[in-house]
Amino acid sequence: MKICGIIAEYNPFHNGHMYLINRLREEGYSHIVAVMSGSFVQRGEPAVMSKWARTQCALGCGVDLVIELPLTWAMSAAENFALGGVSLLSSLGCVGTVAFGCENDDITELERAARIKRSDNFKSAFYDEIRSGKSYAAAISGALAAAGEDINPDIFRLPNCILAQEYISALHRLSSKIEPAAIKRHISSHDETHPIPPEDTDIVSAAYIRELIRAGKDFEKYVPSYAFDTIKREISAKAAPADISRLERAVLAFMRQCAPADFASLPDVSEGLEHRICGAAKASSGYNELIDKIKTKRYTHARLRRIVLTAFLRADTSLFNCEPPYIRVLGMNERGTEILRLVRGSAKVPIIMKAANTARLGEEARRLFDAESRADDIFALSLPDIGKSGTNMTHGVVLQDC
Repeated sequence: MKICGIIAEYNPFHNGHMYLINRLREEGYSHIVAVMSGSFVQRGEPAVMSKWARTQCALGCGVDLVIELPLTWAMSAAENFALGGVSLLSSLGCVGTVAFGCENDDITELERAARIKRSDNFKSAFYDEIRSGKSYAAAISGALAAAGEDINPDIFRLPNCILAQEYISALHRLSSKIEPAAIKRHISSHDETHPIPPEDTDIVSAAYIRELIRAGKDFEKYVPSYAFDTIKREISAKAAPADISRLERAVLAFMRQCAPADFASLPDVSEGLEHRICGAAKASSGYNELIDKIKTKRYTHARLRRIVLTAFLRADTSLFNCEPPYIRVLGMNERGTEILRLVRGSAKVPIIMKAANTARLGEEARRLFDAESRADDIFALSLPDIGKSGTNMTHGVVLQDC
């Protein structure tokens, strides 16, 4: 077997994801494992549809085994997000490569950037630049100059380059034998400033596709046919799209009952932000208004949404700087079954196929699984028709033919 791992959200699965998988098959990878976020994602919001439906899309479009990136890593900044995903792939003990799409596919340059970012000289200079009030981009340029590093600063600014460096740093931190592989990101150049993609492209961002889905507009051009059929089925069943607005009053009610101390220990909260959060909760009448009132130059909207949802979901913050203590299988095909047979008895952490398997886990792991179950139950409230409670305990592994 030649096994490759991917760390993704598939929110939703689109043609860019399909392009990466096809490239990996062309390069001879016989088996592909995806570590996929669960019900809530890194932007600090519910995924557009359930993790089970997203697993079906991944399996139907070429992935062989889907395992879950648990809540406390899925809703983290790039460093911890990458650490969680790489740790799970390493724990399998059979993955040779972790592949990722990136604006820059020069792995040597990405590895150099990761080394610079880890260096004490760069980190010290960067924090000095930030404390002086400079923007992130200006702080990067200033820190590189102060540290005497001659490298294109764009490699520290482009989102997928940032994530690629964190994957590489996570491999280094874990002393993993997995090799990184960068695939040139094949996507149209559009962003929040130029959100409308050219008509001649069928590869766009997941954010753009989510906008189309939530607006009830046609998105068929941008996703593989199997994924399109699955998403349409979920929409027809009113099981998608999920939307944070349906949790708005519940979030505000929770926030108004909290004291600053309830936020002070959360990841990414510093410099008295907890007081700003509590003040904003009392003064806001909507979720977006809440985030806008908390917003400062130092904190991005995504970071603030993660902080708010981490508190609301009662995620166990003691687990944020650990490594995932188990492998939760969401779905597989026959090749995925072959992977599991290969690692049976040799995986570094327990493999969870059903909720009953959690009985043999340690206390820390059971706390994590309980947090995941609570998150899934709250996710069900964000759907067009309120979903069932308890699905994390009752839903079986998704099985798919190759």
